[in-house]
Amino acid sequence: MSPSTVRQAMERAIEAGWVQRSPNGRPVLSAYPPQPCQQPVEFDPGDGHVNIALEAILEKILGGELRPNETVNAKRLSEELDVSMASVREALESLSSRGVLNRQPRRGWRVTILTRPEVKDVFRLRLCLEPLIVRYAARHVGDALLDELSECNVECDRSAPQYKRRQADYFFHRRLAEVANRRIMLETLEPLLQRLFMNPIQSDKVNDSIPEHQALLDALREGDGELAADQMRQHLKLARKRYLEYNCAVS
Repeated sequence: MSPSTVRQAMERAIEAGWVQRSPNGRPVLSAYPPQPCQQPVEFDPGDGHVNIALEAILEKILGGELRPNETVNAKRLSEELDVSMASVREALESLSSRGVLNRQPRRGWRVTILTRPEVKDVFRLRLCLEPLIVRYAARHVGDALLDELSECNVECDRSAPQYKRRQADYFFHRRLAEVANRRIMLETLEPLLQRLFMNPIQSDKVNDSIPEHQALLDALREGDGELAADQMRQHLKLARKRYLEYNCAVS
């Protein structure tokens, strides 16, 4: 790389505010370039056949039909769903990249589950982040947002498919983080939400969050950010207990 190219790059970094010149003229890092926020889970990807396969596989995992450590039979799925093996493989690779499946050479894909220490770590981080996020979100919430979150909460009902319940739960928490308008917090929280919400858990436990979510929404409607933060903290502690109980059952 030529010296002129380096100088041009340095000047652009200075113009952007990422680098400043010290009193002696040396470039000094002053800020990190902004990183794009990780995209939310695409529960409805563009390719129709891949979407059918991905949603069906995830529903089987979240609903308990495919158990932790069980090997996924791609050929059987292809025949059952009437989609090509290529679409099934693409869906399996997508879930593997998100940590839901583990690809084993010459043996296919195996359903994974977070270990107890991993679940504890995820909830330790969420307990640090989400009560604070709710405090910030309380400054920006309005009736439209609260109605949107209420609809998400209704969709967590036991009568809905497991996949749809988990989808609604995921968006409930992510939407609050978006409204808080704290980019670093959202970027930190997003991968935790993605990994946890696609982790298997007993199908009759997810809807236990409905009254907990509702208590949080009631606090936000009252404009009480501190109470909402307390409700979020209590909800996360109960959710952690549910996840750990399930891990005991499958370990």
